[in-house]
Amino acid sequence: GQRQRQRVAGAVVQLPDEALPHLVEHALPPGRGLEDHHAVQRVLLQEANGVRRRGVIIHGAPAGEAPARAIELRGVARQGGVHGGLLGRRQPALPVGAGAREREPRAGQLRGWAAAGPDGLVPVHVRDVDAARAADRPAGAPAVEALAAAPELTTDERKRLLQELTALTPKTAKDDLLAADMRIQLQPDEAARVYREKVERWRNGRSQELLDLARWLNAHQQPELVLSTFPIERTLEDNQLLLARLDALATLQRWNDIDGVLNRTDVTLDPSVIESFRARTALERNANLDAEVHWNHAISLAASDPYKLRFVANFAEQSRATAAALKAYEQLARFPEHADFAYRGTQRVSQRSGDTAAQRAATSKISARAPEDPNAADQLAYLNLLLGEDVDQNFAVAKKIAEQYPSRLSYRVTTALGYLRQHDPASAMAQFKGPVSIDWKRTLPAWRAVYAAALLASDRNDEARDIIATIPRDRLNPQERELIESPQRSN
Repeated sequence: GQRQRQRVAGAVVQLPDEALPHLVEHALPPGRGLEDHHAVQRVLLQEANGVRRRGVIIHGAPAGEAPARAIELRGVARQGGVHGGLLGRRQPALPVGAGAREREPRAGQLRGWAAAGPDGLVPVHVRDVDAARAADRPAGAPAVEALAAAPELTTDERKRLLQELTALTPKTAKDDLLAADMRIQLQPDEAARVYREKVERWRNGRSQELLDLARWLNAHQQPELVLSTFPIERTLEDNQLLLARLDALATLQRWNDIDGVLNRTDVTLDPSVIESFRARTALERNANLDAEVHWNHAISLAASDPYKLRFVANFAEQSRATAAALKAYEQLARFPEHADFAYRGTQRVSQRSGDTAAQRAATSKISARAPEDPNAADQLAYLNLLLGEDVDQNFAVAKKIAEQYPSRLSYRVTTALGYLRQHDPASAMAQFKGPVSIDWKRTLPAWRAVYAAALLASDRNDEARDIIATIPRDRLNPQERELIESPQRSN
């Protein structure tokens, strides 16, 4: 209902404004204003962040993706994010607007790639594959679940949400597992008992409930429980469950066991999926040449099917196989109905690799295909300003967008960069003034870099050093790093 939607929006209104284009149309009825859409974008981002952290998701596919041969691959590509060694660590996805960069993995810790849908995000309840199940949901359930998935909740908020999740009727496995998350956060010493309780409650459930349980256990770094709860014979009946078991094996670095599964004659995964898995295991063994062979074979097998290409591209991206991911996305872009997805993928991969020019080229194609989208226009203006190209024209675009949406910090950051390129640090600093102070530690590193550059250009060096000290340099591209190396370089 409206009250729950307002509560969800209110819970995240203080968090960084991050652009989530192309997802909101499913969350609001037609005719709602852009400001409503922006509020929902913030909700979806926090929801997606929590989903990836917990690995609990109802997954589905966009309308129109009906071919039966694509069902398996769509399901694979929209699994809930899980921790594990095989599938690569998937951090909460970040937008590319205002130079946002995706978080890098911590050494030795991997996370499931497969929550990546369009823009790397699959919001819960926005695309629910089980329509009948969704129809039975209480009116406030999505809002409660979105709040439960939001990060940085207070203890009191967790307690209240635990009560609301417990009171939901009918209760799904997802509701129950979200409530279990709240319990573990409130009483971490009880985690082992909660895991056992959830296994006993859902191990004989329906297919979706089994998947929710397996992914939830993987997300909580419980691979042994996954393996004991879902033996190989059982997972061979459901490819999604099989992938969860493979992820658990990978968390334990049991690569020989993974090879044994992939070599079985009764495994029915698509050959392009198997080749992608072989490439990933080769990477883990530092057999880079073998990995390249398997990536090329996977792309070749998928070349005529856009859904298979989407899988391979996503898989390669989250495996940090940059060349393979770019190649797969390039081939995917040849299918007009998948071009936006492909360009956004190219955008993310080139961003992560620090190739700002390639990122700008992909962003330009996205903006050309969505000329009315302010997020795409702002992203393109930011990258052009960052590269110092067509400064006057892109500065005018940035200012116009920021004037239309003055509450959007991401747009004001782009405008501030434009002022810096125009040798006007005072006006750049003015972009960061507002009725609500900015908690810079909670903003994207690229935004902090622009702010620090404005401080440096204003001779406020001590303040700039304090901000720069909070910025992880590996989250910046080369041009963003230049902004904070010397105040003269921002000009």
